[in-house]
Amino acid sequence: MTIKAIILAAGRGTRLFPYTKDLPKGMLNLNGKTIIQRQIELFRKYDITNIIIVTGHYAAKIKYEGVKYFHNENYTNTNMVNTLFCAEDILFGNVIITYADIIFSEQILKSLIDFKNSIGVAVDKNWKNYWMVRYGKINHDTESLLIKNNKIVNLGIPDCKPNDCYSQYICLIRLNKVGSEILKNQYYNSMKSRSNIILQSKNDFNNMYMTDLLMLIINSGEIIEPISVNNGWLEFDTVDDYELFINQNTMLKHKLNFSNLD
Repeated sequence: MTIKAIILAAGRGTRLFPYTKDLPKGMLNLNGKTIIQRQIELFRKYDITNIIIVTGHYAAKIKYEGVKYFHNENYTNTNMVNTLFCAEDILFGNVIITYADIIFSEQILKSLIDFKNSIGVAVDKNWKNYWMVRYGKINHDTESLLIKNNKIVNLGIPDCKPNDCYSQYICLIRLNKVGSEILKNQYYNSMKSRSNIILQSKNDFNNMYMTDLLMLIINSGEIIEPISVNNGWLEFDTVDDYELFINQNTMLKHKLNFSNLD
């Protein structure tokens, strides 16, 4: 089975300034390798060689051999979904979608590869452990994610109560052939009726979050399943995230079920 990997790397990463003032956040250095390099190497280790990067902010600074590139020219005024659809020409078949500001363990990638149904979303059911390491509290920067009968029924409401966060969305999506078509059809159906759609994030259509699109798919009656993990991932969204890694990467390795931080 051939799987493509699409890395969404268009964002400016303003919450990581000054580190990303002149650099895409996927190019942050982590122990001598960039975030994107770590993703590429892990994908290739598991024979995922069809790798696509969608660029935006300082696109010319993302250069890797054997990778296909698309560019979001309007990256300053759009968000993740718009960036994904810049690569619509290859958005079919078996696909893993990832953001360029996360790293994840081999076990998580194996779980994504092994998923065979239409749409799966990686979720961390042990997220409170990571939040305590990351923030020192669990009632901060949360998003709702509720699961019933092994189906995701709600996700993406910001600043939710911890009891509404059964797990946390970790920016990794797995599609098979059917799932890719469901996602594209929902996007274009939403575009046609955009004036009547209220997104979970309250953003406009051009700034739709990925969780907005996933929630529209759920509300249409399609099934999105959780791919549950126990930590094993890191997000680099803020200066504090990056500096925590710089100062505490050995601690993170042991506390967050992460073996490939070296």
